[in-house]
Amino acid sequence: MSEIPKGLQSPRRWLWGSLAFSALAGVLVAVTLFNLRNGAIQTGQRLTASFAQIIEEQTSRSLQAADLRLELAAVAYSALQAGGPPTPAAARQLLQAQIRQLPFLRAMWVVDAQGRIAHDSDVGNIGVDLSDRAYFKVLRDQPTTSFYLSTPVRSRTTGTWLLSAARPLRAPDGRFLGLLAAAIEPPYFDQLWRSVQLGPDSVISLFQRDGTLMMRSPFDPALLGRVAPDLQFVVDEILQASASGTFIKASTFDGQRRMFAFRRLSTQPDLVVVVGESIAQVTAAWRSEAGLAAFIWVLGTLAATVLGLRLARAEAQRLQDGAALQTSEQRYRDLFESNPQSLWVYDTQTLGFLAVNAAAVAGYGYSREEFAGMTLLDIRPDPERALLLSELSGSPSAQQRPDRWTHRRKDGSEMRVEVSARDLRFGDRHGRLVLVTDVTERERTQVERQRLSQELEGYRDHLEEMVAQRTRELAVARTEAESANRAKSSFLANMSHEIRTPLSAIVGLSRLLRRGGVTAEQAARLGQIDRAGEHLLAIVNDVLDLSKIEAGHLVLDVAPFNLPALLGNVLSIVAEPARAKGLELQVDASAAPAWLQGDAVRLQQALLNYAANAVKFTEQGSVVLRATVDDAVGDDRVLRFTVTDTGPGIAPDMLAELFQPFRQGDISTSRRYGGTGLGLAIAQRLAQLMGGQAGAVSQLGQGSSFWFTARLALGAEAPLRAAPPDPGSAAVWLAQRHAGARILLAEDNPVNREVALSLLDDMGLQVDTAVNGLQAVERAKAAHYDLVLMDMQMPQMDGLQATRALRALPGWARTPILALTANAFDDDRRACIEAGMTDFISKPFEPDRLYAVMLRWLEA
Repeated sequence: MSEIPKGLQSPRRWLWGSLAFSALAGVLVAVTLFNLRNGAIQTGQRLTASFAQIIEEQTSRSLQAADLRLELAAVAYSALQAGGPPTPAAARQLLQAQIRQLPFLRAMWVVDAQGRIAHDSDVGNIGVDLSDRAYFKVLRDQPTTSFYLSTPVRSRTTGTWLLSAARPLRAPDGRFLGLLAAAIEPPYFDQLWRSVQLGPDSVISLFQRDGTLMMRSPFDPALLGRVAPDLQFVVDEILQASASGTFIKASTFDGQRRMFAFRRLSTQPDLVVVVGESIAQVTAAWRSEAGLAAFIWVLGTLAATVLGLRLARAEAQRLQDGAALQTSEQRYRDLFESNPQSLWVYDTQTLGFLAVNAAAVAGYGYSREEFAGMTLLDIRPDPERALLLSELSGSPSAQQRPDRWTHRRKDGSEMRVEVSARDLRFGDRHGRLVLVTDVTERERTQVERQRLSQELEGYRDHLEEMVAQRTRELAVARTEAESANRAKSSFLANMSHEIRTPLSAIVGLSRLLRRGGVTAEQAARLGQIDRAGEHLLAIVNDVLDLSKIEAGHLVLDVAPFNLPALLGNVLSIVAEPARAKGLELQVDASAAPAWLQGDAVRLQQALLNYAANAVKFTEQGSVVLRATVDDAVGDDRVLRFTVTDTGPGIAPDMLAELFQPFRQGDISTSRRYGGTGLGLAIAQRLAQLMGGQAGAVSQLGQGSSFWFTARLALGAEAPLRAAPPDPGSAAVWLAQRHAGARILLAEDNPVNREVALSLLDDMGLQVDTAVNGLQAVERAKAAHYDLVLMDMQMPQMDGLQATRALRALPGWARTPILALTANAFDDDRRACIEAGMTDFISKPFEPDRLYAVMLRWLEA
């Protein structure tokens, strides 16, 4: 290898030195760009997290508004039910009125305890079975859940995708009566979220805690209900640690790499909002700066190379013939021309354009020839020309120059730009290299975001005001409903007392007359009085039962019972009137379990209403009682009880109204069959209390079938209760074992006092009387009594106050005090027990019932 000529050694040292300097500059540029990129990522994380917070607030407040509307609808529906089961038209009008208050709700419906639509804001959905829907199962099986948003499902009637928001309907004792649901179309959230301008390739999603997609913007129904496995770790992090966070990942759905921010909904912690912005969008500004820096570095490297080559040519002209310089200049031109950002070089003295690249020609609309005849002032609007000249002149006003400028295109349109510049020198001429970044869209987005933020603030204030107003309305509605219920209960209690008090006197006097010895004709008429009294008492009991059911005060007594024995009891009660008509009675319970758990008394009451009606309306043929199993879930059985007769049948227009209170199949003035029209209404309400429904099918001339269902648990076999003792045995035992016992009778009604006194005298008991509670307390202070019979409503001091006073006396802690009252509500019974009474006997009473209760407590 030949020795390097000494003339070439110095130029090469210059060339290698310039290249080493360019390499060092490149490392510094790379480190700077890396730090700038990290800053851009951190800024993007903060911005995306802010967007997630805005979206979470939008979504939470929308769901809160839907929940509040459902709660108001539930109160209005309960108030409507207070007057009896609402008609479909009235219920539909109520639901449509609620929808009009919240436009993003498409429909609203009421679902009964079995999962069937009972009322709907649209026509044609009544009876649709929704018992398999998740929101029905959750609200039925989880008593603590007050609001639930379901995953998207297709409507069975319209085929569209819906999100169902639901709220349970519960009785005062917590029993599940059904639910109120509202349909939200998923595109509503798409429109709501699009008000936040995130830029291209950005997405917003709403997930359940298990990763199931509830909603996505841009809207794509094909993705609804899918599970994103790569987001499960986000859900796990939310459940374990925090309610928000950020991460970068490629999307499962479209493969796009995005920066994600997630937030758990404040009102629905099981739901997560995830906002994703394209990484390209987040780093757009950094890439522009990186392009400029790289370009400047390349230019610097080229300049250093050119300088080294020139030195080499000056030192050794025979080795350099100018070809290398031409190649370098061509590389510079190629880099300048191919840059995607607008680039130009202008003369700092004349402000004329010396060179422009293709991106500038495309972006501004001028040809290269047109640029050659223009200056910087030609692309500036008039207001900015003076500011540009001030900056270029270096005057003090240049200290306040803006970071962004306005440029004007050839077509007259304007754009906002950011400018980066580097000085150049060409011999004795000075120029400047300029890189232009179009930020028009970025500024528009920033302005839009600021406007949106202001709108959201106003929306938030308005929504808070609306929520407060709705809360006040709800409180007023609740107060009115509670006041109406209290007034109704008070009225019925007073009515019950006022009716039962004279009725007790009538029935009691009738029995006393019969026991005193009467003629056959008188005995027959007294029997008619007894039957009329029993009929009136049955009417009063029916009215009270219906009132207690509608007020939610009727509590079922669950205990094991034998189904064949219960059906046999019903059959025995209606056997005599059926035999008088020659009707055949049948019972079929072979398909049902023998032992169950439930309220046998209420179950028998409902069946007896059906069976008594069937016998009353059937003149010939048969009446069949049948029990079958409709459904089995674990230890629960849904039993269907049916009573079928061969009577005259019922017209279709009357069939739908039979279960309304005080409605009857015979509404003619002749009233052949009589009755109050309450039996079927009570049977239906009792079925609903037992988790079932009631209905009827009938054809004129062919008979009717009345049915109801009840959810009952399987029961263990237990010994059947022994037959009740002979009705007269309690009286015999009382007379034999407790004759001479001292009894205090507190009763303000003179006739009822006379009846009770006569019954007690017959047993050989020593009876003192008091006409009010105050007198009863005075009697108790003066003498000892083995038992007290205490009326509730008396002047001066009522029975409850008197009982408390008696219990405060020495030696009266264990003396039996029996309520003997015309008040027959469960609340009255509880009030008596809480006041210190021992037992409760309602008027009118059977003498044997009175004797049996007294015997039990005197024995005790």
